[in-house]
Amino acid sequence: MNKAKCRGCAAVAFEALPRELGMLARQALRKRLALPAVIALLCLRALPAACQQVTSVLAKPATPVQIENGNAAFSVTDVDIPQANPARPTVTIPAHLPPTGYLQFEQGVVRAGNSPGGTNAQFAVSEVVKIALTTRVLVQFLSQPYTHNTLLPAAGLAVESSDPGDLQAGVEYVVHKSVGALPTVSLVYIRLVRISKSKNLDVGGYSQSAIIFLGGDLHGGFHYDSNILFNEQNSGPIRRPQYQQTLAVTHALFPLATKQRLSMTIEPSHASQPFGNATSSGTHVTRAASYDLLFVGGYALRPNLLFDASIDRGLTSTSTHWQGGFGLTYLLPHRLWKDSHPVPIRVGRKS
Repeated sequence: MNKAKCRGCAAVAFEALPRELGMLARQALRKRLALPAVIALLCLRALPAACQQVTSVLAKPATPVQIENGNAAFSVTDVDIPQANPARPTVTIPAHLPPTGYLQFEQGVVRAGNSPGGTNAQFAVSEVVKIALTTRVLVQFLSQPYTHNTLLPAAGLAVESSDPGDLQAGVEYVVHKSVGALPTVSLVYIRLVRISKSKNLDVGGYSQSAIIFLGGDLHGGFHYDSNILFNEQNSGPIRRPQYQQTLAVTHALFPLATKQRLSMTIEPSHASQPFGNATSSGTHVTRAASYDLLFVGGYALRPNLLFDASIDRGLTSTSTHWQGGFGLTYLLPHRLWKDSHPVPIRVGRKS
């Protein structure tokens, strides 16, 4: 094959190369460099880009844990640790679900004082166990393993009692997933499994509840969750509806210094009291409603371990005057079953 044909074949091949490499090769041909020298020069020139492409191709895909963390409601982490999504200690429950297949435990204690209905003080231990079966379905169990009440009946003599609280079971379904200010929407149904002998506080208990969960992110790093509850309350054979609305707004405190581990939540809430007929001092009322304002501080020691402390102030005469508590949320870092449909995305994805 003569030099003209070699140059023609090389020119055709160079058309498929990047523009810079093609120009470099043509300059080498004009200088009558030998073909092996041209090939060697091209290989040296293209080596950095080739190494970068090989590194990109061989990049390890994200694990299911990292994918779930990338879809979490709050901060995103690339660490291969599942990220908890706590619902305590607010009345509001988030619309977003924890990572699929991981057990999440939420436990805490609360101390309440001056509640209507004759409850002078109450100390209670709460426990919630939940697990997301899929990215849209979650089941949960809510209980109070222990409550201690100090009652002040009409005679004025304090009566103390210790009993386990209610046991409830619920299921949540994510109807609509969204990113940003537009809310993610979930529907929840909770049913009373075991009724307690313990005295309820101002809002009271319910036999069943249907709830709408809304949650999203606002500008400035604010996250919001809102619940609309339709409860059924019972007093003997009488059944009445109860309506409840909550709004919780969360923002990180000192995000640079704490790496978004510290947060503050403010939650106003309202609940009707269909069976409420007296204030905490015993004054009779014809209609009652509870308004509360809750302040919560949270700290994430690890992505799957979060601590919280809260204080709640009742704003009406038929509300519990104050409540204070602390607790933790722990997501067991071992998935109960393997992910059968991993998503092929790269490590380091940000959402």
